[in-house]
Amino acid sequence: MSISKIAFRGVEAPKEQAKAKVETKVENEAPEVDEKMSTAAKFMIGASAIAGVVALGIAGYKGKLGKGVQKMLGGAEKGADDLAENVRKPKGETPKAEVETPKVEQPNVETPKTPALKPAEEIDGSDFSKLEGELDEYGKKVIKDADGKIVREFYPSKDGNVLSHVWDCDVKTGRALKNTAFREDGKTLSWVADYDPNTGNKTKQTGFREDGKKVSYVTEYDPKIANKEIRTTYYKEDGTVDRTVPVK
Repeated sequence: MSISKIAFRGVEAPKEQAKAKVETKVENEAPEVDEKMSTAAKFMIGASAIAGVVALGIAGYKGKLGKGVQKMLGGAEKGADDLAENVRKPKGETPKAEVETPKVEQPNVETPKTPALKPAEEIDGSDFSKLEGELDEYGKKVIKDADGKIVREFYPSKDGNVLSHVWDCDVKTGRALKNTAFREDGKTLSWVADYDPNTGNKTKQTGFREDGKKVSYVTEYDPKIANKEIRTTYYKEDGTVDRTVPVK
């Protein structure tokens, strides 16, 4: 073997080895490129398919497709409705439940027929003309309810200047419930008599001392018999019981 031939082959061998390495590297890298391209292609195909389904659903929702096609697509009409509803709602927003405000019925409050009356014991009748009520033909003042029934009557003194008696009446029976008597000044209590609304008979009479505040006596009556006294209890200045006198 000649020297020149050996030298030629020694130089040519590395070149062929380098060429083989480059070809091997290219062959090894080719599948990676193909794999990336395959993934992108799959993504594009999937996106195109979704877009197509959405387009068909929307077209069905707008009535551009026949009912038969919509039925074939497996309820595209309902799907389009749901899709459109989801598109209108902002992301992350939870649908709010509609709460119906309960209707509150206003109570039927009737206007009281009987007027509010001040306790007879607190009335100042020193000037009869200033008392409330309508003046009737007998010279007394009368307070009536909404139905025109007498609730209270004011009786003047003999001269007509001050209050003498106040009669409170039961509007249901028309009978007297209470008779409050005043002294000559028209405002100091003299005595108070209570009556049974069913029989109209006196049941109790309470007498007051000159100040109109301290109790002097209490006489009890039989409600079944008119003016039938049962017993009388007398009181001392300090309010304690002095004695009780039964009536035979």
